[in-house]
Amino acid sequence: NYDVSRYIPAERIGGNLPAFFRDAREGIEVFKQCIQNLTDNGQVLDNGHEWILQGNNPVQNVFTIDSQPNGVINKALKVHVPDGSLIIVKVKTGPRAHLQFGIWGDQQHANHTLYVFEDATNIHMEVPAAIWGSIIAPQAIYHGHPTGGHISGNVAFRSLAVNAKSGFEIHWYPFVGGVQCGGIGSIST
Repeated sequence: NYDVSRYIPAERIGGNLPAFFRDAREGIEVFKQCIQNLTDNGQVLDNGHEWILQGNNPVQNVFTIDSQPNGVINKALKVHVPDGSLIIVKVKTGPRAHLQFGIWGDQQHANHTLYVFEDATNIHMEVPAAIWGSIIAPQAIYHGHPTGGHISGNVAFRSLAVNAKSGFEIHWYPFVGGVQCGGIGSIST
């Protein structure tokens, strides 16, 4: 609890924290690689000011947004998939991703949406964006906007860089899991 000042040493709880975090990182990297290998089964339609993710699979819909080589994400995302299905968005930006638009996805689909940044090592939130869904980018530093914005979902980053006076927030909208990865089977959170 963040408002209780106490410290419990790892040996007192019998945990091997370095091994725990090493295993967690390896698991996330395997999960990310599995998702990157998924074949798209949905369409990304570009109507100029937004990307419309159109899928009809009742279990999981996989999309790729490719903004290489400059890494600029400057459009809203609108989702049309069957209720309750997973939305997996593979994002290709190159080493630097630049988030320049206010809303990614929507609250209704937040628990079923997973964004996987395939190649970004730095993700810059250049506007106080609202991102609905979980993000996997264990190789990337996420730079929160200095005045705010939020991610409503789970996150897995190499690190998080946020100004202490920023209004940036991460809200708990846990990803439901159940990603189908070919021969690996179902991967849960």
